[in-house]
Amino acid sequence: MQCPFSVQRSYSGDENAWYSYKPAEYDLIKDLPAWEQVVAQVWLTERAVKQGSTGIPASDFLDISYEDLCRVPEAVHSKIFTRLKLNREYQGPISFEGSEKAIPNELSDRADALIARDFGQCVRY
Repeated sequence: MQCPFSVQRSYSGDENAWYSYKPAEYDLIKDLPAWEQVVAQVWLTERAVKQGSTGIPASDFLDISYEDLCRVPEAVHSKIFTRLKLNREYQGPISFEGSEKAIPNELSDRADALIARDFGQCVRY
């Protein structure tokens, strides 16, 4: 998964150009510096997905993390195919190398402070 900040820059050549899904709060964040837009976009999108999924019965919802997909794709495949009542053997690699890099604590703390400042208490999903 590429960082939205990198995608903005590589897609348009402009790190300030918006790329991807615009959260409902877009008007509140569109004029922030680019890195703050990305932090807000990711957090707000994750929040919207979590809030939107609360009304879906557990039997109709399947939560799959990018990290699990990279680390144990066979288990994720099995989870999906079991839920869909399909029978197909996994034939992919044992794992994938994820493109995510650990976020330094300093940046994570800055992101938490930004979210707390602009959107209230920071709750990590």
